[in-house]
Amino acid sequence: MFRNRHESANPSPAAVRCGTCNEAMPPAYWRRPGPAPAPIHCDGSDAGWGGRNSRPNPHHGRRAYHCWRCQASLGCDNCAGTITEILCMRCDVMATPEAFAQHGAILNTPIMLARRGGHRAPGREEYPEHYQAARARAEALEPRPRRVASIPPPSLHALFGPSAPPPTEEDHDARNDPQDW
Repeated sequence: MFRNRHESANPSPAAVRCGTCNEAMPPAYWRRPGPAPAPIHCDGSDAGWGGRNSRPNPHHGRRAYHCWRCQASLGCDNCAGTITEILCMRCDVMATPEAFAQHGAILNTPIMLARRGGHRAPGREEYPEHYQAARARAEALEPRPRRVASIPPPSLHALFGPSAPPPTEEDHDARNDPQDW
């Protein structure tokens, strides 16, 4: 009569289950075409940046993240944060190629070194090659900022017409006339 809230009303033989706790995944676990991947049983992380906000109880994710340098678990896609923001707090490295492509290496300025107790973060050249390749691809795709000063004023007049004359003192007095208040 009473059912566990984790059990489905009609357990299907194709339901995806966690290999650690044998919990059946809800239908919202995988909505894409094709078979669902095996769930990741995650206990959260204290090494990842998202570890400070990670879920305190065991939960399930679709992808696990690990530090490329110290192999520490950084959590899963549910608790580690967005893929472009994942970093390892033990090693001070960007933990995914996407994060390295967006942000680059962590800075070693005197202030940052003092905050980290003198611990030096690895430089760009110390990251794995596939991280550096992702960064190079991202840099190649970044649009170059347009400089407004590069357009000469005659071209601006041709595009937008002559600019309005600067305001005079009479205009200022007319706007601040006490009778208009």
